[in-house]
Amino acid sequence: MNATQEKLSPQAKALAIVGVSAALGWLFDALLNGKALGIGLPLFVSCILTGLTVLSLRIRKTVDTQAAWLFIPLVAFGIMVAVRASFFLTFLNLIACVVLLLLIAATVFRQQLMQFRIGEYVQTAFLPFRWVVPFLQTVAELATVRSSDRHRESLQRVVRGAVLTIPVLIVFALLLSSADLVFGRYLSNLITIQPETLARIVQSTIVAMLFIGAYAYIFRPSQQKTEMAPEHLRLLSLGSIESSMLLGSLVALFAVFILVQFAYLFGGEQTILAQGFTYADYARRGFFELVGVAALALALLVTVEAFVAKLDASHTRTFKLLSTTLVVEVLLIMGSAAKRLALYEGAYGFSVARLYSHVFIFFLAAIFVLLLYKIHQDAREEVFAFRSFAAALLFLGIMNGINPDAFIARQNISRYATTQQLDVSYLAQLSDDALPETIKVLDLQDEQLRGIFASTLYWNNASRFETNHEPWQSLNLSRSRANELLQSNKLELEQYQDFVSPETIIPEVLVHPFSS
Repeated sequence: MNATQEKLSPQAKALAIVGVSAALGWLFDALLNGKALGIGLPLFVSCILTGLTVLSLRIRKTVDTQAAWLFIPLVAFGIMVAVRASFFLTFLNLIACVVLLLLIAATVFRQQLMQFRIGEYVQTAFLPFRWVVPFLQTVAELATVRSSDRHRESLQRVVRGAVLTIPVLIVFALLLSSADLVFGRYLSNLITIQPETLARIVQSTIVAMLFIGAYAYIFRPSQQKTEMAPEHLRLLSLGSIESSMLLGSLVALFAVFILVQFAYLFGGEQTILAQGFTYADYARRGFFELVGVAALALALLVTVEAFVAKLDASHTRTFKLLSTTLVVEVLLIMGSAAKRLALYEGAYGFSVARLYSHVFIFFLAAIFVLLLYKIHQDAREEVFAFRSFAAALLFLGIMNGINPDAFIARQNISRYATTQQLDVSYLAQLSDDALPETIKVLDLQDEQLRGIFASTLYWNNASRFETNHEPWQSLNLSRSRANELLQSNKLELEQYQDFVSPETIIPEVLVHPFSS
């Protein structure tokens, strides 16, 4: 491995890496994003190698010969993606391209490939995790300013705040517009850029950030440890300007969304019809997007709280005010998600996915409350982590106590008394936990429902009628109780065995959790 002395300043080196990575982000969108795999892949692979070559010349490092030989199979397999149409062969070619790119990143200026042992080949799969610190170092180098130049440093922090805020704001705006039809319409009228375009921008930015980390790792001096220097840590800590811009923007965005929710979701059917949507279509969509918003907001708050630089009392008060407002807004958004799920359950009944989703909303709300307590009262990280762990255990304990499948069966059968609607096929697919409740379907007056349920239950458990003997090590209370119920109702179930063809019965694992 031959390498000459690097002559670029750290800032110039960082600028070159970011420039090449930004170009690759744009090329990813132009060649691959939203397009069927074809000639665009080998072209993009060639651009990656070109960027590596350009940077090596700019930074004045010589590519290792053994690593350079890997360029040939990399380009060859990339070309075969544009030649072959076999799905599995294309998948293997893609995997080969990814592995070869990782091997090049690991060996181009460091250890020679011929010296790799088996464990080092395996470790290469986890190489991207080692790009995080070099990425942060590169960002910090771009942000380096003289500490005595206060005005310039403040301007730099404003720029950093904008760089942090804009992508986060775009991601949350896209999720919220996808979750709510009316909000999405308002947003599209306000912003001329289509949501699809914004999504492409976000994806291209993520790709560019990935290559910044990769190239920063590749061109990091071999002897340098992956530790953050004190000045990098100082620059990467979030000051009052950055945290206020980030959290304040989200507070404003969430406030607008909540106003739309109160006006439309909680405003009744007529307000929805006035916008040209049916109430069912409006309420049915958006649950998972809103849960995603809550989860991302939680991760963002935890991260900001960890990195925020509490420089003075004023900054602390500002951060507490914004974070508290944001948590309250997220809790209201989660209430909107719960409302949508309740409407969906009212229309189609309960299911495993819907019940777990409902309970998960309360679990997530509890974590937000614990985070607020951490911010305002007890800042110890280990205490917050333990309390969150305890909340997770409590969540699991509650689910065991509820007995989800039995609860779902009980609620759906009770709902039948008022709606005359019951998905007996779904009930028959539930686990043995639900059988003491679902067996009550055999007492219904509706012959059609009884027949479908009995036939489905019979064929799902046909093997258990022949023998229900299990070794004592397999003892399970729910399964034992279910075996007794099946045996006691065997004759009645056999009468309906031909009511439904066994070929039409969908196995439990394939039942869609939100099927109506």
